[in-house]
Amino acid sequence: MRLHTHRLTTMTLGVLTAIGFAASPALAAPVLTADSTASSSGNAGTPSPSSSAGYVGSSTFSSDAAGQGQGYSFARDNGAYAVSTSSTGMGASTANAQYLYTLVNATAVAQQYTMSFHIYHGYLDTQTLAGSGPLLSTESLNASYLARVLVGGLAVFNSQASITTTTAGSSWSKTGTDLNALDDGADGYYSWTDAYFMLDLGILAAGASIDVAAQVGTATMADVGVYTYTPTGCYDYAGPITCPTTKTFKGSAHSFYGDPIEFGNSSSDTIDPITPITFANSPAGLDVPEPTTLALAALGLAAAGLSRKRRYRPG
Repeated sequence: MRLHTHRLTTMTLGVLTAIGFAASPALAAPVLTADSTASSSGNAGTPSPSSSAGYVGSSTFSSDAAGQGQGYSFARDNGAYAVSTSSTGMGASTANAQYLYTLVNATAVAQQYTMSFHIYHGYLDTQTLAGSGPLLSTESLNASYLARVLVGGLAVFNSQASITTTTAGSSWSKTGTDLNALDDGADGYYSWTDAYFMLDLGILAAGASIDVAAQVGTATMADVGVYTYTPTGCYDYAGPITCPTTKTFKGSAHSFYGDPIEFGNSSSDTIDPITPITFANSPAGLDVPEPTTLALAALGLAAAGLSRKRRYRPG
């Protein structure tokens, strides 16, 4: 477990997958959105939205003989949210979730605000079927994520990564905060584990308000064919038989960001045992220029080198 402390100075950015709020300052209900898309060989699936008190979600699935696509997203007002996408054969999918809250300084004096949050684990994975041989020049797999925090419409927190696998192998790119500097994704797999962060947000004038939005999205694309093979060593009750010809897709892509299981009053949350994210405030002092707002601040965040986590697949 790590705790990182940063001041708002430059626009080098990090990731947020779960938000919650402490009792001080007093906070109203946030605005939650979640959506997903999925297609298989161009045939779009129909999203299935869901909602209840303090929760929104969306799931989409599409499948045919050429491939599959599946997207899933949810957001909850207690701070937990996650997005997951999967594509196989000829398929594509996206998932997005957003948590929007308007932070209000309801006191009579300027307040200094800080924000603490917990980054949960996730992964990107592009894999080809063992024994199916290399991909053709026309075939490819891709998995990516994008996560950011906007304060007053200003993107002050950003992290994204992408892995693409072709006949030449796997290539990767990372922008903003690198969640696992020890893992370059050259093997078609990139993962990160959890970390805690504390940010100095600056000063909000008395009576002023500012929007804070956390956004996260994943996307996968698979454009590969079918691998046909005849296994050996098949038997029935009478003995050896000729194995049936089998067809399966040559590869798949997966992306997962967030953890809907570990949030809130977790025994591992020793820094913030109540919620994964908190806002805290204290009087700024008379010597601080009052017009300063959170929207004028930018975030300086050094990349955290995280040890590679064991490969994890949500059940």
